[in-house]
Amino acid sequence: MSVCMDGKPFADETLTPAPTLGALIDKAKADLAGSGSILFGVRCNGQDVPPQRLEEIMACNVTDFQQVELISGQPTVVVLDALNDTRRALAETFAKVQQSSVDLAKGNLAKGMGAFVQCVGIWRQVHEAILQSAQLLDIDIERLVLQGRRIVDWLDDLKAKLQQIKEAVEAGDQVLLGDILRYELDQTLQDWENMLNALVEHVQKLADAQ
Repeated sequence: MSVCMDGKPFADETLTPAPTLGALIDKAKADLAGSGSILFGVRCNGQDVPPQRLEEIMACNVTDFQQVELISGQPTVVVLDALNDTRRALAETFAKVQQSSVDLAKGNLAKGMGAFVQCVGIWRQVHEAILQSAQLLDIDIERLVLQGRRIVDWLDDLKAKLQQIKEAVEAGDQVLLGDILRYELDQTLQDWENMLNALVEHVQKLADAQ
């Protein structure tokens, strides 16, 4: 088996002969302290470990895997990559919403709702990505102003719209859902895209200043 960080062999005599994945990660974080870089990814046997699963396997022995890769980087670079991925995912929902609206109007409830629920999931991820990015860069979302508005106000609007959509879907209120699709969602999505563009620009300036 092999263990590496950023493509280079990673081993240390202070670790036990067969450390847990958690011990390995703690050692990597300690080595990175003060370097300006952070550990932001773990790959086991060639597969990225999602954050929600990482805690489950922290107690696993490193020898349980043929290959363990640790990935580090500058926080601003990590955040920019994540936000750009988020922007692309958000952009894809524009067409999905339009198709969902068409399907619902034709009475194809299952297909229309299926696509729409997928969009709701992506919008929730947008919300989480912004919160996590701000936390990683120690950005005070209560004070940061983008395009004349505090970022926390943008997020509150997004959260309120998601809640309204969720309630309409759960209640099976096709009339309310249809009104949101026809009269509100286009502008809401455009607002979210504008906010993300402004946030990416802000983070890029932070990266350029480093």
